[in-house]
Amino acid sequence: MTLKIFYLVLFSFVIYTAQGQIDTEVEFANAAREFLDAPKVVKSIDDVELEKTSHVKYLSRGFKKAYVSSSKEIYYLRYNIFSDEMEFTRNEKTYALNKRENSIIDFFEIKKKYAVFKLEGELNYFQIVATGKNTLLKKQTIDFEKGKKAITQFDVAIKPKYSKNKANLYIAFKNTALVKVPKKKKKFYKLFGSKNDLIKKFIKNKRLAIKKETDLKTILTYYNSL
Repeated sequence: MTLKIFYLVLFSFVIYTAQGQIDTEVEFANAAREFLDAPKVVKSIDDVELEKTSHVKYLSRGFKKAYVSSSKEIYYLRYNIFSDEMEFTRNEKTYALNKRENSIIDFFEIKKKYAVFKLEGELNYFQIVATGKNTLLKKQTIDFEKGKKAITQFDVAIKPKYSKNKANLYIAFKNTALVKVPKKKKKFYKLFGSKNDLIKKFIKNKRLAIKKETDLKTILTYYNSL
């Protein structure tokens, strides 16, 4: 082998190896892009004061196996409730999948599914509670308190923290239009139009409460069967 051929072979090998490394690095990103467009980098907030409550803003402490929409490929995702983002890591960076309406994230290991619906003109992740012709959804939110530093000796320092809010429940009628579940029975019955009398009777006979998530699931399952 001449010296010229040797260098040509070596150069080809280097290009092939580098290409293989690049392909591996973008493999997950490309797969995610197929369903939810190009991922975006998530900025991290480094604050020692937040370490005790930082886990609160996530659905789970670690990344969990999940299916994205109709894909049979397994992704490792983490739902950031505070920022309403589905996150994944690649090359020590955290990315968030862009939302696409009606896409579904199925955390099959922990048996939780999330769907993307439009609320007040913006796309949001909602946990699926009950499915059918009409779907019962749960919207989780997290509050962030900035805290307060003690300026003088008379001030009391308050540490910043994340805290969970009570989840709101929605019904996606015909799996499109979202309506927040009313707390008052009169308004609740009106949601079901001509079927409201049947719903009222069913709730009374079963002694159900419209403020309980499990009872709402039972009510909607019945309504879907009508």
